[in-house]
Amino acid sequence: MVIRGGDITGSSATGRYYYFYDWDVTSSCVSERVPVTVSIEGPAAGFNYNATGTVVTFSNMSSNSTSWFWDFGSGNTSTMQNPVFDFGALGTFPVMLVSFNGACSDTIFTNVILTDAGMEDIGFNYTVYPNPLSDYVQLNLELPVTEGKLTIDALNTLGQTVQHILYLENVSGSFNHTWNTPANLAPGVYMIRVMFNDKKLVQRIVKL
Repeated sequence: MVIRGGDITGSSATGRYYYFYDWDVTSSCVSERVPVTVSIEGPAAGFNYNATGTVVTFSNMSSNSTSWFWDFGSGNTSTMQNPVFDFGALGTFPVMLVSFNGACSDTIFTNVILTDAGMEDIGFNYTVYPNPLSDYVQLNLELPVTEGKLTIDALNTLGQTVQHILYLENVSGSFNHTWNTPANLAPGVYMIRVMFNDKKLVQRIVKL
């Protein structure tokens, strides 16, 4: 009997024959792809400031940050968390803050507005609160006893009018007003400008 390939020949090529094979069994297990959402919370830059004349104290409001870089213009910089800087003159000064956390960073630009309008200069006392604010701000004014025209506007940092808040004539004495901010007002830095006759007050506010 001769076996060649799969053929069997010969006089005794009857009955049953068995073939033995060596099998290489392989398998590939691939799981179904499942989307995974990864949230990485990086730093968020932000700050407030308080001015006394031309000297400004900065309060760093950044979150998730470990180091900072301030640029006050004209080559003046700082890496302090809450620096104090003397601009040396009144006016509007762009300030940049970069907040870092490892390789991640966030940058904010804000105009610092320094005016000579104090309580003695404008002739009346005032309070503006809360500041920072969420959806409203309360303005309390102690106006002169002589009646006058009162105008209150909200401005952005470019000096553009965001909303005309109030205009009244023949106003004097204690005056209170609540400004409910527009629902679409984006978080950021704004200015409340109060004008009473020829006096002007500009108060910086922060919308959260």
